[in-house]
Amino acid sequence: MSSSTVEAFYEGQGIPVELTEVEQALDQLWGPAAEKAGGPELESPAVTRVVLANVVIVHFGSNRPEMEATIEAITTQYPSRMIVLRHDPGAGRKLLTEVSAQCHLPAPGRPQVCSEQIILRTNVEGRDLLPGAVRSLVESDLHSVLWWCDDPREAPDLFEQLSGEATRIILDLPDPETDPASLAAAIEPGGRQSARDLVWFGLTAWRSLIADQFDSPATGNLARIASVRVRSIGKETNRPHRAAAWLIAWLAGQLGWKPEGSPRFKGKGRVEAAFRGPEDSVDVIIESEPGESISRAQIAEVEIRLRPEAQTATTLRIQCDGQGTCEICVIDAAGQGCAFPRLVKVPVPETTHSVSAALLTDRSDPPYHRALPITLWLLGC
Repeated sequence: MSSSTVEAFYEGQGIPVELTEVEQALDQLWGPAAEKAGGPELESPAVTRVVLANVVIVHFGSNRPEMEATIEAITTQYPSRMIVLRHDPGAGRKLLTEVSAQCHLPAPGRPQVCSEQIILRTNVEGRDLLPGAVRSLVESDLHSVLWWCDDPREAPDLFEQLSGEATRIILDLPDPETDPASLAAAIEPGGRQSARDLVWFGLTAWRSLIADQFDSPATGNLARIASVRVRSIGKETNRPHRAAAWLIAWLAGQLGWKPEGSPRFKGKGRVEAAFRGPEDSVDVIIESEPGESISRAQIAEVEIRLRPEAQTATTLRIQCDGQGTCEICVIDAAGQGCAFPRLVKVPVPETTHSVSAALLTDRSDPPYHRALPITLWLLGC
């Protein structure tokens, strides 16, 4: 390989190769300066080549700005052999292959940590060639993650084959643009226990924030919850945002609430629904607001109303600005304003956090499985 080709490879530029020559090309491109994790130590390696898993990314649709952030997050948080499947209308029934390095600097003075990216491009008529190609490229002694970014109903055979060979499936479907039925289609057949909606992992801070509030005597116990309102912001309001549905479903699943009747869809992303709690009924509302600059829907406000007792506090309101600051307010029974105001710092919503949690969280996740059917119900599936 010429020095210019090797330089382009390390800079992340795709180097065209034949599918059958991928491994040979990678060995030549990495060269003698690359130290492989777990391999023999080199005296002064220029880079350390790390492969913790196989990550197969399927993204046939149009480019999404957040996908670059997703790939960068995988590279830094969980260096893997990434096999990316893309659509190419000019490929016909062929697989066009290219390889590149994905590198980051872990600390000043240390060698770059790098992993490899293999891109396979084909047209619709060549998609049946992809499962075999992927099998020939995965590292057999490592587990495989399927990162699916399109409606699985548009390539059901491919989704079925690749998901059947994956140890974990991450559904990276735009929220709120994606039809909720596509989420149901990806999860329901056969009850895929390894499938996760990426939106779920973006709610970790909110789940912790809500749970922390009920440690306070001012808000009383969880059995007093009478209603929950969640307001979210996203690109569209044609349908409710999955982020809001997941948050309510998490709370319902943890507290043993059972759906009653059917959700009422009021238009502009508003949903009203009722649950039966262990002691009484609970009403929930999802409100959706537009925000053109937001790539993924975000929770902006949660309001939890408590049934009045001797305590004066009846409503807990949490409002977050999306920049890492949340205001927590406990409103008294008379509704005269915030009785116990305070500000707390939370992690700013970032792709890195969601991607890291999706890849590193234990596969056994009871709260997720309890919330899943409730989420689908709230979304009308």
